[in-house]
Amino acid sequence: MIKHWQTNQKYLCFLANAKTTFDSSEKVRLQSELASAREKLRLLDTDAAMRFLEPFYSYTGRPASNQPQILRSFILFFFLVSMYLTSPSLSAWVNRLKSDRVLASLIGCL
Repeated sequence: MIKHWQTNQKYLCFLANAKTTFDSSEKVRLQSELASAREKLRLLDTDAAMRFLEPFYSYTGRPASNQPQILRSFILFFFLVSMYLTSPSLSAWVNRLKSDRVLASLIGCL
């Protein structure tokens, strides 16, 4: 069972609102270094992914949460690894997300 799915529309609103809280250096990063990744994540329809993934989740036990954010995180991770902008370590990636507001907001978290 999937719980608390952040719809694509809510993600786009979240991203627009998060952008207004960034300082000038974060905005520059978002418009330059991360522009391509941001556009790919904006175009990704996670609602379609939910319809595909939902049958794979059990209807018993603890519900899964934050699935669209996890999906966006993996996509952003692999995209940045392919561009040599981050190390190919998931542990390092999780630590980086904890300290980088721009990356966290790109996946739908803050």
